[in-house]
Amino acid sequence: MKKNKFYITTPIYYPNGTLHMGHAYTNILADVLNRFNKLNGKESYFSTGSDEHGQKIAEKAKQGKTTPIKYVDGILKNFYKLWEELEIDYTYFNRTTDPKHEKVVQDIFSKLQSEGKIYKGEYSGLYCVSDETHFEVGLIKDNKCPDCGKELKVIKEESYFLKTSQYSDWVKKYISKANIFPENRKKELINNFLNKGLKDLSISRESVKWGIPVPGDKNHTIYVWFDALINYLSGVNYDVNTGKSLTWNKDTEIVITLGKEITRFHIIYLPIIWKMLGIKQPDKFIAHGWLITNEGKMSKSKGNVINPLELIDKYGSDAVRFYFSSQIRLNEDSKFSEDLLRENFNTNLANLYGNSVSRIFKMITNLYGENVPSINKSKLTKLDKKIIKNSKTKFSIVKKLYNNGDSIKANLEMISILKDLTKYIDKTKPWIYKEKSVEIQNILSILFDLIFKVSFYFSPVLIKGTDIFFNSLNIKKPSTIKELTSVNKNIEIKEVPNIYQRLK
Repeated sequence: MKKNKFYITTPIYYPNGTLHMGHAYTNILADVLNRFNKLNGKESYFSTGSDEHGQKIAEKAKQGKTTPIKYVDGILKNFYKLWEELEIDYTYFNRTTDPKHEKVVQDIFSKLQSEGKIYKGEYSGLYCVSDETHFEVGLIKDNKCPDCGKELKVIKEESYFLKTSQYSDWVKKYISKANIFPENRKKELINNFLNKGLKDLSISRESVKWGIPVPGDKNHTIYVWFDALINYLSGVNYDVNTGKSLTWNKDTEIVITLGKEITRFHIIYLPIIWKMLGIKQPDKFIAHGWLITNEGKMSKSKGNVINPLELIDKYGSDAVRFYFSSQIRLNEDSKFSEDLLRENFNTNLANLYGNSVSRIFKMITNLYGENVPSINKSKLTKLDKKIIKNSKTKFSIVKKLYNNGDSIKANLEMISILKDLTKYIDKTKPWIYKEKSVEIQNILSILFDLIFKVSFYFSPVLIKGTDIFFNSLNIKKPSTIKELTSVNKNIEIKEVPNIYQRLK
């Protein structure tokens, strides 16, 4: 059954400092899929947000001699600015300090507790304050966090537990059959966590005061990860009493994007919580790899972050969005540097796309003025027919890849189409035609049709550049794929655009 609604999420991020390129990577990935699904005629809903509770935030606020809420309010200005500069078109920004979210968290806690799925016990283990993550004693070498390398804290205190151990077999089967991309994440989760036996999850703290109070027990606050995972439900107006969301229904495709380091919580514990609540499971998880610099994995705790706002100011949002939509491998860690971004911009945006637009528009206006010539199908050459056929196949592949959630390969396919277009220009040599003829009419018509479709399918990524393209014509940009197939052929060129200039 074709799903007519699309719901995509990103993790909600800690407001404990400036967001880095790793955060931008995840949100660009989700934003591009959100925009494509709108082009595909679906009602699309995109949520992101901020994870504002926990010991780490409380300590940061104390260092700044302010309250936690005032601290996060100040940090969030940078969140909003980055998403605006990056053209991130989210539907809802969910704050875990929002009273609506807090109510949903407490309602779910109370429901699961009343059903005997939550009980009180004692927690003992190791805790990383920086990553807000718990580890079992004896499983960690040198008492160091495996993610950030910082010293782990020994904790022993009263806690409420979620009976996740009862779902160990179920979640293993679930993961083995679930749509998790890339596929290798399944093996990692099963080997690293489930084969060792899933224990009940500690979901409250006595020692942490900055958090949502446990209903009926003010000595405890709800563990920040349980709190954060509920945001995917509070963000879509989930009602505990009815067990339904006001935003999604059975025909909604639910996609959760995340970095691979948090798959344990999102692909083990989140499905268990949703299973306990009796609601439909996510249709897909996209768990991308890390960004690697010369200093290793990019993270705030390691201090090797790159500020995306500085790169946007220098190169524009399209350059950053396109890098993370074409030069990253989702199934492995990927290198990132300013030099790589510049190289990608010059090669693919300035030379391959921008230059093709200018060349095609100039050749058309030189011979036909503002009127784009129409195709004469009875006079097509073998070369004409070949590029029409091949491009049709490749555009179908682009749509299929996007529908499968692989926007990276979709945009690589788009680059391939542009390379075919360039080869076609080199072989047909349209610049040698000084007079109108059926041959040049077909060549320019084919070239314009290709660059028009390329611009349309690039529009989820290249916001500013494709706006320039469509604004240079006398027609409105098609808002859906269906509209693209029925574009009026009486198209006029208002101006020859210079979309991207090569960086020196």
